[in-house]
Amino acid sequence: MIRHVVCFKFNPGAPESARAAMAEGLQSLPGRVSVIRQWSQGANTQSSDRSYDFSLIADFDSLGDLGVYQDHPAHQEVVTTLIRPIVNSVVVVDFEVPSGS
Repeated sequence: MIRHVVCFKFNPGAPESARAAMAEGLQSLPGRVSVIRQWSQGANTQSSDRSYDFSLIADFDSLGDLGVYQDHPAHQEVVTTLIRPIVNSVVVVDFEVPSGS
């Protein structure tokens, strides 16, 4: 299984309504992209200079399925219309989770 971890840092002054719309758009993806096995997301509850504001964790059966997700039109729509306008930094880690973990 492949675990996809993404952290977002919002632009200063990004409106709360836009942040909520991004969260809703992301939350819609598991129902729209069949290769997603597990999904969790949320806003950061702690703040520091090195903190990011929002994160998601998604699991996929394979790297191929992760690629399907990344290229999926629903994902691309959320990235283009809801994430890029309000996010100034994104970090991503994809790693293999041993079976049975």
